[in-house]
Amino acid sequence: TREFKDAIKAKPDYGEAYLALGAVYVQAGRYKDALEKFNKALKLDKHLAVEAHYNLGIAYSKQGDIKTAVKHYKEAILINPKSALPQLHLGIIYMKEEKYEDAVLCLHTAVKLSSRVASEGFFKLGFALTKLERYEDAVEPLKEALKINPNNDLALEALGDSFYRTFESWGKIKTVKERVDFLKNALQYVPAQPQCQKALGEIYDSVMDGVNAVIHTTIAQLVYTEQKKKKEADATLTYLAMLYKKHNLNSKDFSTVKIPRKK
Repeated sequence: TREFKDAIKAKPDYGEAYLALGAVYVQAGRYKDALEKFNKALKLDKHLAVEAHYNLGIAYSKQGDIKTAVKHYKEAILINPKSALPQLHLGIIYMKEEKYEDAVLCLHTAVKLSSRVASEGFFKLGFALTKLERYEDAVEPLKEALKINPNNDLALEALGDSFYRTFESWGKIKTVKERVDFLKNALQYVPAQPQCQKALGEIYDSVMDGVNAVIHTTIAQLVYTEQKKKKEADATLTYLAMLYKKHNLNSKDFSTVKIPRKK
């Protein structure tokens, strides 16, 4: 802080120093002081307009003035449509306001423009698409989010749900091979997704592949049990009992089946 203040003292019209000092004030929660510095930077140097409006958006958002924050993010975008950070933050505001169509437009633009926003941008984009029930479209951004941050449990859960809902939307319009291939691909990303495991088991059952039907259904039952979803676990257990009888299989032969974990 002292360094920036000294720079301003030495050169009172040094806009970048005001901008930097404002950012420090935001970090310290001194939003009123930050707003003053950002406005000063905006007044002193027109070349800082995008950054100044973007930072004004952050400061207003931090103090709960969302309407004014939106105004400044939009102003930054108007000046430079290729500025990714204002697009990202505007998209996040639209997410919070449940304006998912608007959020998708902003977030899609943000991730296209800059890898800097990729981690949060892809996740938010995928999540917004699930809110619009555009599950098939949500798969790729959620996969990208997990490439960047494999420990994002919310992205993993959303991806698993998107895979299953995409599969579910097909009905019977795809061939058995297409459906099996899709579910196998899904389970490479989300091996513990119980609905995908059970759906794959049902397909194998329909083509009289009892062994694979039991394996995948057992995994689904184990996951439901682990998740403490008693209703689903009990229903899957009942289906398993039918599979053993139908395909003349012994449950003891499948006692070593375990929940696969993503490496």
